Amino acid sequence: MSNLKLVRESLADLQSPKFSDSAWVAPFELLMGAAYALLAAEGHGYSRRDGRKYEYHTHVRGNIAAVLAELTFAPRASDRPVFDDWVSGFYFNAAEQRIVWAADRLLTTFAALDCTCGRPGELPGHGKHSFAEVWNAASLRLEHVGTEHQKDLTYLAVLLKQSVSERHHPYEMAFNADTVLSMLRDHIEHKHGYALDGHRKTAAEPHLSWSTAEPAVQMEFMCAAFSLLCHTYNEMMNWHAGARERVLTALGELA
Repeated sequence: MSNLKLVRESLADLQSPKFSDSAWVAPFELLMGAAYALLAAEGHGYSRRDGRKYEYHTHVRGNIAAVLAELTFAPRASDRPVFDDWVSGFYFNAAEQRIVWAADRLLTTFAALDCTCGRPGELPGHGKHSFAEVWNAASLRLEHVGTEHQKDLTYLAVLLKQSVSERHHPYEMAFNADTVLSMLRDHIEHKHGYALDGHRKTAAEPHLSWSTAEPAVQMEFMCAAFSLLCHTYNEMMNWHAGARERVLTALGELA
């Protein structure tokens, strides 16, 4: 199945939240943003990018400001390779962020909601929680739903397995197809973080990571992660579609 077909089929099966204050509005909006960004990135040829053909800094980064300054909006592939190389990466990065945020929001919502049986949420208090706390709380909730309700949340279980990672390690983790969500989260943390001495640490031995994988491989795994999240979202809707938020999600907040 092609990457775009997988994204479109996952979208076609996605359930809409039942209420404007549904607890599932935020992950739904994040998934919509991720879907649009993936489709746009591939429309501009992300999988066909080949950084080995030229030096990105000279070919793209050195020219993109002038190209953007004179460009009219172009949602489809253009005749400007500089623009397509840059904007396909822009959309791809936007999709990556929204996929990670959607995964985190699904796990947090699942763990924090009162269960359908009235059992209180597994996350203590109302403050900010670490990812480890969220992961552990979601695992507890999954065990409760399976044991007490005999409900098999298959996709949520896979999402938890995909999301396990060591935290705060100095190097970008090695490419691992079994923990894609961990790999994406780790990549974002390394990409947007910086060392106090101004120098990012590099691994002693070169290894394949998310950053060094071919664009076509990145797109394949991103689309697969998106599909997993769509299935997980539907599973959550079937588990507790009536869950409501205390505060409405602002218009366009998660676009």
